[in-house]
Amino acid sequence: WLLSFYGFEKHANIDLTLLFTVFFVVIVSLWNINRNPVFRFITKEAAVVLLMALIFSINSLVQGTPLFELVVGIKPLLFFLLLFLSIRTSWLPNLPQKYSVKLIEITSILMGAKYLLTHMFTENDRPYLFTENNFELVLPLAALFCLRNKSIAFSLLLIAIILMSGSKSAIASLVLLPFIALVFKYKVLMAPIFSLLCFILFKFFTQGLFDDIDRVEYLTSLMTFYDATLPNVFFGNLHIEPLRPSVCEALSYMGPEKVSVNGGGFVCFSRVVNFTSLRLIVDFGLVFASIFFFCWYACLKKVFSTSVAWTLFFIGFLNGLSVSGFGNIFFIITIILIYGA
Repeated sequence: WLLSFYGFEKHANIDLTLLFTVFFVVIVSLWNINRNPVFRFITKEAAVVLLMALIFSINSLVQGTPLFELVVGIKPLLFFLLLFLSIRTSWLPNLPQKYSVKLIEITSILMGAKYLLTHMFTENDRPYLFTENNFELVLPLAALFCLRNKSIAFSLLLIAIILMSGSKSAIASLVLLPFIALVFKYKVLMAPIFSLLCFILFKFFTQGLFDDIDRVEYLTSLMTFYDATLPNVFFGNLHIEPLRPSVCEALSYMGPEKVSVNGGGFVCFSRVVNFTSLRLIVDFGLVFASIFFFCWYACLKKVFSTSVAWTLFFIGFLNGLSVSGFGNIFFIITIILIYGA
């Protein structure tokens, strides 16, 4: 928390977010091993996702996919296994309720304070506490829609954080989540209204009102690089593969970290596309991606009520239309905090 006021991601030129992710993965893995030694038990959902990860990993390595690109490509699957491998016997890492609630409240207050100070004393219109705010805003969203017995003042603080963030995706989630909740509560009655809302949003996008959003640019140009053959649409290519050179050249402005030059040609992988929910469909195909999404909801349903499970699922999915979504370490931590609270 103290480091965050300087910048968690940039402190002393060390990528503390990566170190924090590694630390978190190690701690949760040790917790799982302690509760379920040698992983004697594995859930059906985890077995399916593990099989998917093994198929894509082995095939990708055989095809010569760089290890880093492979890990990034299957990171959402790895985080799923980290959280839900043995959920029936060990459940989730469970902090005492008072600590979970306090962690959520203190973090939210710090986010609100830093966001406000950033707007008051700097020209940065995208404040953050730990890292780029698209990643960390899953916490106030989940607290707003899933946390029980919160005060009106705290709810207003959570809404203010989202509005001050300048994140279009978080603000869109703030608007869409109540509609999604109504759809699942009233089903048929609300479905036409939800469909109309989606149509209006689609018209906004296609008429260029959001052209300054890079994710929209990626989405509208998807068919220029997507292999639209039926086997690939439904099952992917069963490995993480490079995108077409012409596409990588068009996206070369994103820098050498995401687009490299090899033998005079441009090389990039699907991680150049910033939204993981779509990237899962591109890499794994509609069938495997749908199975993965279903496994996420099924496991959330085991530990949360139906309404909270749907809300958390859509927070992860919508976050994945902007950044990492189900591969976002802050989303995984948020689930653990909401579970404890």
